[in-house]
Amino acid sequence: MDALTVFSLIWLTACLDFVGTRLHRIALDLEEWEMSRVRRAVARYNSSIKEETMEVSQHQRLTLNKMDLEELQALNKAVVGRIKWLRSEEAARMKRRLCFGCEVQFEDNDGKVVKGYVLKTMRKYAQVEVGKQTWRVPMHRLSRTSTPLGA
Repeated sequence: MDALTVFSLIWLTACLDFVGTRLHRIALDLEEWEMSRVRRAVARYNSSIKEETMEVSQHQRLTLNKMDLEELQALNKAVVGRIKWLRSEEAARMKRRLCFGCEVQFEDNDGKVVKGYVLKTMRKYAQVEVGKQTWRVPMHRLSRTSTPLGA
């Protein structure tokens, strides 16, 4: 090997080392930029959540922010399952208390309390007569207000 070839190899190695170091720094900067972007997005999301609709502690928020998509989906499935189970238990408990003619009340879609009388109980719903209208109301939304008519 002549001196020119050795010098060229040394020069090429130094250039590659320099480029590799620069690429590594660029990758670190990109990672830091991405993490700050994610932190800003999480902060925007957390501030956009209405406090009156969801009481979540700081610990819970930090825990949720550390979870990846699969963990959040598994948690969502468990929470939804628990909510469905609680509603079905509440509906079954209410169904045992209701009979034809019982006076009940419930909140309509506008948040107004509506009173009526039970016409029919089904598995998950009850038909409630409110004036001249018949409503199909989920059992878990009903609350009994008095004894049956004629009892």
